[in-house]
Amino acid sequence: MSSNTGTVEDLIDLDRANRLADGLLTGVQARIYLLQEEAGLSREEIAAVLGTDRSTVDEHVGRISKKLTQLENTERALLGERDSTHWKSNNIKKVTGSIEHWVTTFNSGFWGLTEKYRNQWENIKEGEVHLLHGAAPNEEVLDQISTTELNKFRGGVIGIGIVSDATQTKDRAVWLAELQAEAEGQTDTDWPLLINYERIFWFGDTENIRDVPVEDKTQAEVFNGAKKLAENAMTFSEMRDEYGYSIPAQGSISGLTEPDKLLSGLRLREDGWTVKTYETDSGSEPPLPGTTTQSRIRDRSSSGDDDRELTPISRGSAGGERGTVTTERARRSNEFRRKVRQAYENRCAVCGSKRVSPESGNPEVEGSHIQAVEDGGPDKISNGLALCRLHHWAFDQGWIAITDDYEVLVKHAPDTDGYRTFEALRGQDLANLPDNEEFHPDPTFLERHRSKHGFEN
Repeated sequence: MSSNTGTVEDLIDLDRANRLADGLLTGVQARIYLLQEEAGLSREEIAAVLGTDRSTVDEHVGRISKKLTQLENTERALLGERDSTHWKSNNIKKVTGSIEHWVTTFNSGFWGLTEKYRNQWENIKEGEVHLLHGAAPNEEVLDQISTTELNKFRGGVIGIGIVSDATQTKDRAVWLAELQAEAEGQTDTDWPLLINYERIFWFGDTENIRDVPVEDKTQAEVFNGAKKLAENAMTFSEMRDEYGYSIPAQGSISGLTEPDKLLSGLRLREDGWTVKTYETDSGSEPPLPGTTTQSRIRDRSSSGDDDRELTPISRGSAGGERGTVTTERARRSNEFRRKVRQAYENRCAVCGSKRVSPESGNPEVEGSHIQAVEDGGPDKISNGLALCRLHHWAFDQGWIAITDDYEVLVKHAPDTDGYRTFEALRGQDLANLPDNEEFHPDPTFLERHRSKHGFEN
């Protein structure tokens, strides 16, 4: 067996596998992905390395392909990089609940509905995009928090959830209101119908939210976590005033019409959101006692995908529990982007523009890598540029590059749409650089970017 990058032992290391898979795959799937893609091993060789059989590896590879395809489609939809008809379909819904209950979802990766919504729940499909609406806190539930503090809360859309391929029902308390009722002797749960999310794009500052069940938190900690989740919310007034759009404030779950109108506002949250991935294989153990996992009802007659449990290899430290796979990569990436924007004072390095949202003050400028992460680029400010959305796209697509002396290069493609827009930049010095020279773009990373996109050095 030969390895193209690193040793086989390196490539099946769980921590490294999870980092490179960016939290999307389980530990087993991530190791198989690395052994196949980086080490160049055949499926028979992978089976031998992991001590399992070829059929098990085949099934894992099928699931890996499915997840990567879903990720690609999801990210393109979220960032507006594909036809907006995706956002006009019945694939988009709004899910509403008191903000304190979303703290439970942050930890668990699921949301709950009452029996009233069973018909809608049974028709939820894998891959649906749900806008997560954090409504005003419930004063009766948060009875230890002052009314003054509760009234300061500003709700709105606090994240985007991507539905996984399994539903659940539960018969135990998990939300704060249920736990309080249980303590008073009530045994019925209010929200037994669970929606599982494979990934959630949380808009708020999640780094300081302790990732444990709410039953292990005080009311004050729950409320503080709720405020963190809502810090960068898209408010109803922002939707109305800036995008001419409104969504129903009431109702636990409802469909949306023309949600593509919200895309520009959602893209403004991209730099600050945290992507949290939850384990959702329908064959894995339920996330908590008293739940029953059931596969989505779908026609598998042609695909042969029966979602049966695979022969176990090793689940590593994850233990198959949901809500424990927040990726270190995502946390580092968010921190990197914030530091780059701060170093450049929220101005584009190429054109010097500075634009912010009139209500939330969110900057338009984005912190971008010079040498991409997938090409081995580090999360160092000197490997970053603050760029407006147009010039970020142009830099990543190879329209423009930067010399070691910080002049703008432009790809010579006069017959391509957009050429004249970028040709006007040719030979210009960068319009904005950090005051601290240690944060200036490192020529090493600039050279690697130029080389990747075919600029002569």
